[in-house]
Amino acid sequence: MTLEVGSTRTTVTVSAGSGTAVETETASLSNLHGSMEFSQLPQSIYGRSFANVAKVTAAVQGANGQFVVNGAPDSANNFTLDGVTTMDLANTRVSPDNFDIDIDGIQTLKVQTANNSAEYGQVAQFSAYSKAGTNDYHGSAWWGNFNSYFSTRDFFDTTSQKPSFTNNNEMAATIGGPVNIPGLYKGKDKTFFFFSYGGQRYRVGQRGYFSVPTSDFRNGNFSALCSSYDANGVCTPGSGIQLKDPATGTPSDPTTWQPFAGNIIPSSRISSVSNTLQNMLYPAPNRPGTGTYGIGNNYTYDPGYQFNYDAFSIRVDQKISDRNTMFARLGITAHNQDIDNGYLLNGLDGNYMGNIPGHNLVISDTQTISPTLLNEARFGFTRLLYTNGTGAPLGVDYISQLGLQGVGGVGDPAYANNLPRFTFDRFRGTSGTNHNNNAQNIFEYTDNMTWIHNKHTFKWGTDIQRFQLNNVSIPNNHVGAFGFGNNISGFDYANFLLGYPSTTTLATPTPGAYSRSTLWAFYLQDDMRVTPKLTI
Repeated sequence: MTLEVGSTRTTVTVSAGSGTAVETETASLSNLHGSMEFSQLPQSIYGRSFANVAKVTAAVQGANGQFVVNGAPDSANNFTLDGVTTMDLANTRVSPDNFDIDIDGIQTLKVQTANNSAEYGQVAQFSAYSKAGTNDYHGSAWWGNFNSYFSTRDFFDTTSQKPSFTNNNEMAATIGGPVNIPGLYKGKDKTFFFFSYGGQRYRVGQRGYFSVPTSDFRNGNFSALCSSYDANGVCTPGSGIQLKDPATGTPSDPTTWQPFAGNIIPSSRISSVSNTLQNMLYPAPNRPGTGTYGIGNNYTYDPGYQFNYDAFSIRVDQKISDRNTMFARLGITAHNQDIDNGYLLNGLDGNYMGNIPGHNLVISDTQTISPTLLNEARFGFTRLLYTNGTGAPLGVDYISQLGLQGVGGVGDPAYANNLPRFTFDRFRGTSGTNHNNNAQNIFEYTDNMTWIHNKHTFKWGTDIQRFQLNNVSIPNNHVGAFGFGNNISGFDYANFLLGYPSTTTLATPTPGAYSRSTLWAFYLQDDMRVTPKLTI
């Protein structure tokens, strides 16, 4: 038997795969990001967003939550999802809800940074496309957590205290496939669905240090303001502050006002409004105070900060024929919510709540009229609602509880008798109550036709958008603002107890603004391929 040496051969196969191809038919500069990049590129621990991927595009920079492309203003961009706008109408920038869809529901994101076609009128175009279901069922689930137990102190924090409390939970889930209703309908090769959800629950400590009145101050005893008194209870010169009684002497001549003996205000002189408010608002000091009178930052509390986010998206595709397909998708951002609680009793110094829910609907029909003629028609509806406000809990009649006269009772009952604004030179007061409600609606119809004829590729179409902008704003001084300084009795909190504000303000809410407008846009483009190497 003779054994022969066999041949050695190595074969290397190179294929284009899913890499981004160079566009030789157009002069546009663009970058295509696929779903793999959204799932594998690092995401911010503070929130998963398409922005983390878009910002790795050449010529794209982040700026205050927006995008600057090739140095142009951040308002010179256009954002669409499945061909329908997702813009913030009031600010002409990307919506705070982004695309009203979790990144796991995005199939591709195309970022065009220069030399855009006539179809896009802005400097840069961010075009996202949602995932569609297939003949196979696929799903995914994801959860991530970042918290202070796995963190070190800030680099500049040299204390031995533990890091500030942080707990951030992010979650996402998707499922898609054919629409099957046992015994009724089988959607294989015809009807498909894709659902996605993304959520976030962010909690972080927000400790604050403030000055609150001491028990003596609240009872009218301000003897701590002076270190030495004469036999008549008058503060000796250079020993501190001497309180004066504005109800004595000539009202217009402070030099005639008599001093409060020992800097003590009789209980009979303390305003009932002030007494009710201080009992309602102020906790007792819980730490040693600083400063001349030992009242600086004598109170600390951590009410925490919350951020809640929930976004849902459902898409249904229908194959009507080999030449006609349709799909409808609804995206809902149920919560994009910030909650800041107040520091004083029951948060009466001023809670803050902001929420920006949104909706995005698209219905698309694509018809292949002939091998060289294609039509795409879409209807879209985008709604964005800014709602935010500060102040005490709504719907409570604080005006009656305090016994205030001459303010309140005007406008929306939820705000008409809310807690007014009280400010002090030395102590934490109340923020007053304000509310802003900005509702934006965009109704959109687009139609694009593509015709390939010889060396020409013609594309023309229209984009019609109907804008509705409804803005209602309630200023925080609509139930009054009272400022207490040191220019009357000599000390701000003494003025408060006596009922003598240094400044007063009353704002009148303006009527709501309801704007309506329509955008009509048309375009026509002809790309002619003169030679295999030249397209004009």
